[in-house]
Amino acid sequence: MITIDNHPIRKLRARRQRHRRRQGYVYIVVIMTAIIVSALAMSSVWIARKHSLEQTAADEAYELASAADSAIELALARIAADANWRTTHVHNTEYGPFALGDVSLYYRLLDPSNDIGNGRLRDVTVIGIAKRGSASCAAQVTATPAGEALTFLNYAASVYGNIDMPYRTTWTTTGAVYSMGNIVLDYQSSISGTAHAKNQITVNSGAYIRGTSATNQPTISVGNQSLIERYIAEATSISVSSLPISSGRRKFTNCLLSPNHNPFGTELNPKGVYEINLNGANLDISNCRILGTLILRNLGSDCRIWTNVLAQPAVTNYPSLYVDGDIEFESRWGNFTEADIGVNLNPTGAPYQGQTNSTQTDIYPARIEGIYYCRGETEFNANAQVDVQGVFYSISLLASQTQTSLRVTYNSDIAANPPPGFRQDTIMRPVQGTYRRIATP
Repeated sequence: MITIDNHPIRKLRARRQRHRRRQGYVYIVVIMTAIIVSALAMSSVWIARKHSLEQTAADEAYELASAADSAIELALARIAADANWRTTHVHNTEYGPFALGDVSLYYRLLDPSNDIGNGRLRDVTVIGIAKRGSASCAAQVTATPAGEALTFLNYAASVYGNIDMPYRTTWTTTGAVYSMGNIVLDYQSSISGTAHAKNQITVNSGAYIRGTSATNQPTISVGNQSLIERYIAEATSISVSSLPISSGRRKFTNCLLSPNHNPFGTELNPKGVYEINLNGANLDISNCRILGTLILRNLGSDCRIWTNVLAQPAVTNYPSLYVDGDIEFESRWGNFTEADIGVNLNPTGAPYQGQTNSTQTDIYPARIEGIYYCRGETEFNANAQVDVQGVFYSISLLASQTQTSLRVTYNSDIAANPPPGFRQDTIMRPVQGTYRRIATP
C-alpha cells in the first residue's frame, strides 16, 4: 500500500520548495552583505574625510605655532639691530604685521615696571603672535640681556666718581684702575697698576703711578637698580630684627652664612643669596665667613665691615657683596683662624678649598672674592686695608683718612663670563624654562 508522504510527486514538490527557500536565503544574504559593504565604504570615506579635516586643522595649528615662535625670533632680531630699541618700543604695544608667507606676524614687549625706556639692563617678556584669517596663535618667553659684559668688569677697581688718594694711600692692583671723574694722588700715595680716567689724572710731588696712565677715556657701563632687583628676586630675606644688637648696633658676627647655613633664620637659599633690609639700622660685619651673595639695603649712616671677614660667592662669578647704600671699611688684611672667633667655618655643607670638618683649627684669609658692588659711597677709614680677589666697584669713594690700602687681584674670568644682570642689553636672549603658549592677546 502506497502512503501519501512517500508519494513520488509529493517528494518532488517538497524538494522544489526547499530549493526555492535556499535561493531566497542566499539572495537576502547577498543583499545584506552588499548593504553592509556599502555602509562600510561610506563610513571609510567619512572617516578618511574627518581625518583629513583633522589633519588639516592640526597642520594649520602647527604652522601657526611655528610662526608664533618666528615672531619671537623676529622681535629679538629687531632688538639686536636697534641700539635704541628701548626708546623705540613702548610697553605692551603690538608691532606688525610682518609677512611670513600667508601668515602675519606681530610681537609685543612687556617690562616688569611697564616702562621699556627706563628698564635698561632689565629682563623683558617677548610675546610672538601669528595670524592667518580668523585663526591665531601666541607664545611668550622671558629675554635677558646677553650682550657684552658691563665694561666696569674690565677693571680691577673702578669708581663712578673721583678717586682722591690722600697722604700715603696705596692701591695695588694686577689690573687697571678707572675713574669716571678725576684721579688725584697726594704726597706719597701710589697706584701700582694702570690708571684710566674719564677726565684728568693729577700726580702730586712724591706720588707715583707705576703703570701707564690714560685720560679722556670712554665712559664705562656699570649697571643700575635692575641689578639689585634681579638678585633680590631670588634672595632669601633675613629680618634685621633677627640680628643680635649691642650698643644700638646690629651685629653680623661670629657666624657662617651659606646655602646650607643661615644663623639668623630657618629658611635657606640654594644659591646662597641672602638679603637684609636694615631699615636704617647701623650694622657691624666681622668674624664671619659669607659663602654666598649678601645684599644690604636701606643702610644706616654708620655701617661697617670690620676685621676677619671672608666673603665668597656660592655661585661662580656671582657678586659676593652687593651694597645698596654707604658703607665703611675698617678691615685689615691677613689671616685669621676659627679659634680666633670660636666658630667652625667649614662644617658639612660649606667646604673650604674642598674640605669640611668639625674642628676650629682652620685658617682663612680676610678678603672679598668675586664682585664687590656698591651703589653708594665706600669709605676707607684710617689705616683700613681692603683685599679683593675679583672686581671692586663703587659709585663714589671717600678716602679722606690717610694710609689706607686697597689691594685687588683682578679676575678676568668675571668679565669673560659675567653673572646674570652684568651684561649689556644690546642683545636679548631667551631664558631657559620660560617659554610657554598663551592665549592671543
